[in-house]
Amino acid sequence: MSEIANAYMTLQVEFSNPGQLTELLFRRAICDLNSAIETWPELATNPKAILQIVHAQSIIKELNSTLNFKEGGELAVELSRLYEYIQHVLTETVTHRGAELPADYFSVIELLEEISGSWSEMLRKQNDPEESLVLKERVA
Repeated sequence: MSEIANAYMTLQVEFSNPGQLTELLFRRAICDLNSAIETWPELATNPKAILQIVHAQSIIKELNSTLNFKEGGELAVELSRLYEYIQHVLTETVTHRGAELPADYFSVIELLEEISGSWSEMLRKQNDPEESLVLKERVA
């Protein structure tokens, strides 16, 4: 990553709220996993794909560790299960390095994209005064 990109990312992280940081983590994990697809065929000579998958695993581990089961209830439990499934698939991918990526690997990317999209939508609604009011009325 270039110095300018690093500086931009540092500023983005420093001035983001926890919800925005979570969104950034989802995006980075998806980016890592997609990048690993591009480098996978040459894995025998380039371990970059493995490093990208391991980085994505670190992100998923962090997301899982920040779940609040007391306040998050069933949603937190389900997200934890999904994160554990993702970790399992990524571990299997790294340890059983075949010529092709397993089909479950692509399912993991789709799953993360879906969770990320839902998270982004929730943040958007929280920041929209009209949507926020509707959400508060539903909870009350």
